[in-house]
Amino acid sequence: FSSGDLIRIFNKNTSIEDMNFNQSNRNLLNKSTYQLPRQKSCAVVGNSGILLNSSCGEEIDSNDLVIRCNIPDVWNYIKDVGNKTDINIIFQRTMRDLYYLLTNGTIAHYMLPTRLHIVNNTILWYPESFRSERVTANTAKVALRYLKYNMHLNFQFAISATHGFTGNLGRSIKVARPTTGMRAIVAALSLCEYVNVFGFYPYVFDQNGNKVLYHYYGTNRTIEDFVSSHDYSNEFAILQQLHSNNVLRLVTGECK
Repeated sequence: FSSGDLIRIFNKNTSIEDMNFNQSNRNLLNKSTYQLPRQKSCAVVGNSGILLNSSCGEEIDSNDLVIRCNIPDVWNYIKDVGNKTDINIIFQRTMRDLYYLLTNGTIAHYMLPTRLHIVNNTILWYPESFRSERVTANTAKVALRYLKYNMHLNFQFAISATHGFTGNLGRSIKVARPTTGMRAIVAALSLCEYVNVFGFYPYVFDQNGNKVLYHYYGTNRTIEDFVSSHDYSNEFAILQQLHSNNVLRLVTGECK
C-alpha cells in the first residue's frame, strides 16, 4: 500500500448481495469499481482530543474532500471538527461493532445511532482483508446490510487491494502496522494536491501543558490508558517530518 494506490469504490449498481467477499481483495477490485479523481485540497481528520477547543471546524470543512476515521461523533463538536465528510475509513473493531448491532441487538456505548448517520452520502472504506477471524465476509455483509436497510443510509463501499502490509510513505520512511489514520493519510497523499492533517497527537499533554484526551468524544481517558500494537509516537514523528518537508500540513493547535 503506497502513495500510488488510489481508493477504489464498488460501482453504485453493485448490491451488497452481489459482492463475493470470499474472493481475494485484488480479484474483487477487478470487478465493478472505479477510482476517485484527483482532488485539490483534502483534510484527514483523526480523533485525538487535541481537536477540542481548536475551532478548526470551519477550516476542515473548507477542504474539497474530508476523510474521517471510524465513524466519529461530529454533531456535538462541529465548531472544533466540522461536519463535512466524504470518506469514512473504518478498521476491524468498528466493522465488528456494526455487526453486533444486528446480530445481538446491542451497541457499543460510543456508537450511538445518531452518530452512524455520518455514513450517509459518504464512501465507507475498509482497508483490510476479510480473511481474518475477527471480521469475516459474513460479518461485513451483515454490517453493511444494517446500515443500508435498517438505517436507510445511502453510501458507497470501498476496499483496499491489499492484505497485510507495511505502509510506505517514501523511499526512506516505513511504518509497520500502520494505524487507520495513517492509511487515510497515505491515500490522501496519492489523491490530493494539498493534504491537511488534523486530530493526530500521541501525547498526554499539549504544548501548553493541558491534558489531551485519547478521543475528543466519548472518553475521559488519555492515550496512556490504552494498550496498542501501534507506534503512535513514531507515526507522529513521521508526520512532523513530512510537515517540515512541505509534503503535508500537520495542525496540532488552534485554527485562526
